[in-house]
Amino acid sequence: MQIVDISTILIILALGNLFMSFILLSIKGVIFSKETFALFTFAKIMHSIAWLLLFLRGIIPDFVSIILGNSFLFVGWYFETSAILNVQLKSKIINKLLLAISVIGIIAFIVFSKYPGVRVGISSVISLLIFFVFMVGLFIEKTKTYLPKLIGLLSIFFCVPLLFRAAWGFSAPVSVSLKTPNIIQSVVFVTAFLVFITNSIGYLLLIKEKQEELILENEEKFSKAFYASPQSLIIYNIKTDKILEANNNFFELTHYKKDELLGKSIYDLKIWIDKSYIVEIINSEKDIILENELMLHNLKGEKLIVKMTIIKYNVNNNKVVLISFRDITLQTEYEQLLMENAEKLSKLNQTKDKFVSILAHDLRSPFNIFLNYSEFLANESDKLPRDEIIEMSKMLNDSLNKQFELLTDLLSWTRLQSGNYLPQKLKFYIEPVVKKICEQLNVNASRKRIKININVNKSILIYYDEDMLKLVLRNLISNAIKFTNYEGLIIINSSCDQEYVYIEIIDNGVGIEQERLENIFSSLHSSTGGTLGEKGTGLGLMLCKEIIEKHGGEISVSSKISEGSRFNFSIPIQV
Repeated sequence: MQIVDISTILIILALGNLFMSFILLSIKGVIFSKETFALFTFAKIMHSIAWLLLFLRGIIPDFVSIILGNSFLFVGWYFETSAILNVQLKSKIINKLLLAISVIGIIAFIVFSKYPGVRVGISSVISLLIFFVFMVGLFIEKTKTYLPKLIGLLSIFFCVPLLFRAAWGFSAPVSVSLKTPNIIQSVVFVTAFLVFITNSIGYLLLIKEKQEELILENEEKFSKAFYASPQSLIIYNIKTDKILEANNNFFELTHYKKDELLGKSIYDLKIWIDKSYIVEIINSEKDIILENELMLHNLKGEKLIVKMTIIKYNVNNNKVVLISFRDITLQTEYEQLLMENAEKLSKLNQTKDKFVSILAHDLRSPFNIFLNYSEFLANESDKLPRDEIIEMSKMLNDSLNKQFELLTDLLSWTRLQSGNYLPQKLKFYIEPVVKKICEQLNVNASRKRIKININVNKSILIYYDEDMLKLVLRNLISNAIKFTNYEGLIIINSSCDQEYVYIEIIDNGVGIEQERLENIFSSLHSSTGGTLGEKGTGLGLMLCKEIIEKHGGEISVSSKISEGSRFNFSIPIQV
């Protein structure tokens, strides 16, 4: 007697498993345990083949329908139960035990294949053991929900009829087979169908539950990382054009408040200096844009230099952008400071080399001449005519004055370089100082019959270090005399506005080549001979620049070959 037709159940199981395997193969986007998903799909394919082979019993050879059919069934049970257990269970012992039972079952089935009753018993015992171990595995594992326990509980309903079928198979006559009408057979195959349904649905529910758990876990991890990140982060939804979230570092960086930011368009933020650039990179096709250097300003108006990284990803069919800002303002300032200091050190080394050269040559060498002149005058003065003695004395005096000026420049340069220089500022009119310097240099100008026109306003009052101003004027005017031709002209003009006094020294001399103008105020500048072969050190113009800039002014020069040069410098009015 049987409740249902076993062949009908077999074909339903074959088609049901095949249909289920198609469903599983069509599912995309499984983020949890792709290995178990593949195992479960393979199990369904194996079962569809196994149930089909068992259905064809008597139509195809017994070896195929009986031996292969049951072997595929055991393999399918193993992969199916392992896949479900692996969603929750971490232990490998259960999996190894299931594998051992399946292998033993296949071997036993082949060995006793000639005994129909024994075959029925073996298939029932092996299936029973597989599902009993499967049930134990589900119950011993601690889970957050009762779903695994429910699947295990339903397996009991399959184990009980399997136990009766095993007893019936081992005690039945030799003629017993898979399709022998029997109430126990009917119950076993009906419960097998129910197990197919419960395991399939249960596995998909477990996967869904695990994926949701994994998503929540990842969201929690992301949230912790997002708010604890040392970088300034903001999340923006491109589709809705709204800022979704920002961490505290972003609020501190930009001085925005939360209610001023969330829900707003990213393009409406007041931090962008170049908004078109932001529009371009957010709407670009690149999903990852790393470490782009960008200039921003916060709500306080402070300029910031940041490294911006953009990562785009899809969430529920929405394109979401994670924007990271790494503040490198201080780092950039330090790097700039290091570069500036390195440049200053390089210039100091060049200046030091020039200074040593001046000491070794320009300052020391003339003393040999001075010694020779003074020794000659000391020993031969009673034998020399008076006119020759006067001439030699003038030459010695001029040379000593030049060396004194050079020494003064060197000492002034040393004071400026020491870092301890404090200007000794006084209030005085500039016109008398210009006149006095011109008088002192008149001897040099007279040799070339150079005319000096002074057009300096007598009422201009400045607050300046007078000695340093004299040094600047002496260097610039003597430089003009040096490179002006015979019967040339030098003009000294002045002007002023509310902040500065401007002094201009113009000559119609030989002019300066363009390539020399670039380094004329630096230590790279080397002196050239004047129109009468006058020599210099190249230190004077560099010294002028340092003095003027330390007093808050600027110096510049323009020149044309054969037309002359024009030096301009400014003096702040600080009364």
